Amino acid sequence: RGRGCVRWLQGRTISRGGLCVDPARENFNATTSLYCSMNPAADSLNLSTQTHGATEVLLFDPVSSKHIKTLVEAHEDCVNNIRFLDNRLFATCSDDTTIALWDLRNLNMKVCSLHGHASWVKNIEYDTNTRLLVTSGFDGNVITWDTN
Repeated sequence: RGRGCVRWLQGRTISRGGLCVDPARENFNATTSLYCSMNPAADSLNLSTQTHGATEVLLFDPVSSKHIKTLVEAHEDCVNNIRFLDNRLFATCSDDTTIALWDLRNLNMKVCSLHGHASWVKNIEYDTNTRLLVTSGFDGNVITWDTN
């Protein structure tokens, strides 16, 4: 019984220079390394956000918890994630397969919409050093967007 387990593990590994590497662990390590290299903007405006209903985003003052603004119909389907890029720009992603960039100075309209995913977009990460926005979705794709 123990030998069958060993054979199963050997069948799941890739040999690199005499070492056996589990492909799932290797993918996890690469993904973890990518996300660990990305830090939220240290000087971001401290503003609370939350998604509400299917398509709205609510903005709150973090000190007073006072509701500031509701972005009605921010997307055409559920909003899944919000990430601040700096002290004025933030991004939202949605089940409508898009990413939207917003400017706090003008919340009446999106700065732009990014299209590229074929299914729900679930996560947004941002690297302040390179100004690269990274999104991932249920289509299995991780897309890097240059915001420069």
